[in-house]
Amino acid sequence: MAAAIRLPNGCTCGRGVAVSPDGRFAYITSVLGRVTLPTTQLDRGWMMTAALSVIDVAAGRLVNTVLLNEIDRGAANPWGVAVSPDGRRLVVAHAGTHELSVVDRAKLHERLERVGRGEAVTPVSVRPESVPNDLAFLVDIRERIRLPGNSSCAVAITGGRACAGMYFTDEAAIVDLGAPGARPRSVRLGPEVPMSVARRGEMLFHDAALCFQEWQSCASCHPTGGWMRSTGIC
Repeated sequence: MAAAIRLPNGCTCGRGVAVSPDGRFAYITSVLGRVTLPTTQLDRGWMMTAALSVIDVAAGRLVNTVLLNEIDRGAANPWGVAVSPDGRRLVVAHAGTHELSVVDRAKLHERLERVGRGEAVTPVSVRPESVPNDLAFLVDIRERIRLPGNSSCAVAITGGRACAGMYFTDEAAIVDLGAPGARPRSVRLGPEVPMSVARRGEMLFHDAALCFQEWQSCASCHPTGGWMRSTGIC
């Protein structure tokens, strides 16, 4: 029986969904807009944050929504998400910041279970409803890996490696998940095509590196503002 599962107020741009190997949990990436706050600053995710929602599949309910940002650094436009075949890692591609987040999945669920029991996991996460506002929830259990290329959208995991499609530079970025600190490499997916004025404009429209602390891109607020995103090609 299908269930409608409500995400936190302000969630939009749901892009990626992945299911754990045992089928117990689903993970959804989205933007979480702070729609109840005045648009007066970017610091600390005041306007926009990047979110990962955890769904209990069997129960048809939202476990919680965690933030992919850091206190002084955004993680704009989370897109693709994948779980490693062994279930150990959860990998999120950030299209706006051209990187991957590699999360220790067991430790993520451990923290969610603890806060669900009323234990203080961080100074902010002292109860379940605090988690979607906690920019430190993933500290020490997540690695951020900057990728070569521009706009990491889809991501897949195979053979101990994460492979992300870099939309605007037409290449695949490959990361060895078994070697922390290993430098990512890239493989071109076709002959290099000269950058047109229109395509460069769209690339900049989706690039959070142009924003203070990479909190958001133009596309974070205007997700259908570019041809590529509005048609769902990526």
